[in-house]
Amino acid sequence: MKKNYFALIIIVLLLSLGLFLRLHWWPDYLTFGYEQARDALTAKNIFIEKKLTLLGPTTEIEGIFHGPIYYYLIGAIYFLGGNNPANIGLLHLLINLTAIPIIFFVGKKLFNQKIGILAAVIFTFSYEVISYSFWLSNPSPALPLIILTYFFLYKSFKKNYHYLPLAVFFLAVSTSFDLIIIMNIFGAIILYFIYNQQKIPWKTWLLAFFSFVIPLINYPFFEARHKFLMTNTFLNVLKAQDSQFKTIFQYLGTYFNGLAKEFANLFFPLHGFFAGIIMFFLLYYLWQKLKQKKIKETPWPLITVWLFSNLPTFLIIAAVTNSEFSYFGVNAAASLLLAAFLNELLEKRKSLLAASLLLIIVLANLYAWQNYLPNPQKRLFDSQRGVMLKNSLATIDYTYQEALGKPFFVDKVTVPLFVSPLWDYLYSWYGKQKYGYLPTKDTNTNKQFLIIEPGWGLTYEIYKQKARENLEKKTVLEEPREFGMISVEKRKLR
Repeated sequence: MKKNYFALIIIVLLLSLGLFLRLHWWPDYLTFGYEQARDALTAKNIFIEKKLTLLGPTTEIEGIFHGPIYYYLIGAIYFLGGNNPANIGLLHLLINLTAIPIIFFVGKKLFNQKIGILAAVIFTFSYEVISYSFWLSNPSPALPLIILTYFFLYKSFKKNYHYLPLAVFFLAVSTSFDLIIIMNIFGAIILYFIYNQQKIPWKTWLLAFFSFVIPLINYPFFEARHKFLMTNTFLNVLKAQDSQFKTIFQYLGTYFNGLAKEFANLFFPLHGFFAGIIMFFLLYYLWQKLKQKKIKETPWPLITVWLFSNLPTFLIIAAVTNSEFSYFGVNAAASLLLAAFLNELLEKRKSLLAASLLLIIVLANLYAWQNYLPNPQKRLFDSQRGVMLKNSLATIDYTYQEALGKPFFVDKVTVPLFVSPLWDYLYSWYGKQKYGYLPTKDTNTNKQFLIIEPGWGLTYEIYKQKARENLEKKTVLEEPREFGMISVEKRKLR
């Protein structure tokens, strides 16, 4: 009983610390750019204009989409919470926070309570895990679900097949949040052949089938209505893989480079070399565990399959295997592996070494939390670098304050070019609510502003220069200002 109270106190303390670390930068340092504004507009229309959708945000491949669950989730928050993106950030933060007790529970059930606590400590302080809270994008809410997916797959195959429908349901919902998570179905199949030693009734298989299909039922409907658009797009992507021949070693090199970055972001974001040493020793430690007798009676095959769960991804589209989001969920397996390694050091009475290693990892992550997370040049999962909510709102305040209650016109240089859902959304929500009116569309208005989002590339620079040249023909620059990486030029008619 005392042991249970001790664990409960530790988890409550970790949750409190985790909440502080996540709330400290909220909401000012939320990234709210083009993608977030697009998602907000689409999600709001579901509840305000009753425009139901079968699809969610687009993937990196044009013509292939994530599921719509994310839109319905954030749409409800926007509808109930007054359109403030900070509320979506709070939702992400709280969902992210649940991963701490979940990883503790999974570590305790797979190994022991000490390993569960160590894994929870890693998740509490991890710069990567915390960064998911500030990434207002569809993959983020899936983190706790993918942890539960692998745990219940293990439970269903090894101990109780009644958990199988629950496991595949979590996998399906996770896949709806981020389509690349579907690759974990290969991991589920491998775990079945490793662990399953019982005959699973056909009723359980049928229930598992419907548990998987129902959260993803939008895809068959969409494909039937749009002449199998996503299927044809996917097949074209597979064909395109042959356009540039690469050996298996080149693909594996790309994969392991991405895996090393994942270990760095999770354990030691300050320097890749030290993180690589940690990864090497942990993989060697895992290999030693896999050589045990009666290995199928242990959770080590589960950790192995989970750790390399996204390996099949590079066979489909190699380009994504070196980006952080494609290693989604691997952080939980890596954290459990590190926790088990630290626990073994403690059992071998190498407490000083274990404590030193854990302290170094915690301090490295706290340094990154303090210095990288508010820095748009270094933060993770930033879909549009430099466009933080704090600076965007300061930009809008500046235009209204300089206009002195009079009409004003706003031109923009945006990323992507020629589309401005970000400023349309922020002016219609924040600007109109606070100042009572919107910018005019009259280009002959005396007060004018040019908002320039941070961008890159030759096309962007050319368009930015042309936008300035067009304004120079009829306006004169009064004052340039910068809010973070967002530039604003105050102008007036000549």
